Amino acid sequence: MSTESLCISRCICIHSSLQLVDLTIASICLHHSILPTPISTIPNPPPHGMIRTISSFQSVQEELQKVFRSRFRYQIKEVMLVVGQSPFRPLQVYSLPISLCEGHGSSHVDCGSPCMEMTTNEIRKVNLQLFRSFPPENKGKNSLRMFVYIRGTDALVGENLEESEISLDENKLVSIHYGHKGCSCSKTCEIEDDGSIRWLRLSPFVVQGKLV
Repeated sequence: MSTESLCISRCICIHSSLQLVDLTIASICLHHSILPTPISTIPNPPPHGMIRTISSFQSVQEELQKVFRSRFRYQIKEVMLVVGQSPFRPLQVYSLPISLCEGHGSSHVDCGSPCMEMTTNEIRKVNLQLFRSFPPENKGKNSLRMFVYIRGTDALVGENLEESEISLDENKLVSIHYGHKGCSCSKTCEIEDDGSIRWLRLSPFVVQGKLV
């Protein structure tokens, strides 16, 4: 397993955490040519070869937003991004440990950052770090997909989030850590595992597209 540590200059709260997951998904999709170009540069309406890709990408974003904004959000422990033609035969797997800052109105020590979404400038800095760590590459693979898993409790199970096995090969695993010095998210509060922690897979997945 390899590890990529990325630093951000503000609190990793419920808002910024979801943004970090979205930015990472877009970056990894670009890295593996699932997205042939940055998502922000794709015209609207998209080219024919990108219609399914954009639709699937947005569906994944919408489902993640539902989970991260739900009352069970603090039971999310990890997000796993599986790249391959099938979730059971991964080409590469990316792990994003999730630990939300609860500084405001909680027993944790407040890191002093506002609990709010990242600014355009902050997003740009994160994208630059991601680009350096995972530059776009022509992988030469067709029909690639990205499958998204969440590790958490049974309470997270929903219509588009169901329990599923995940294939983990340490040689194909990359762990991506976002950190903020002094943030209470560094004081990881583990969920007591009473047997309810599961790997859950989102029903929608991102399909590969082409600019044609």
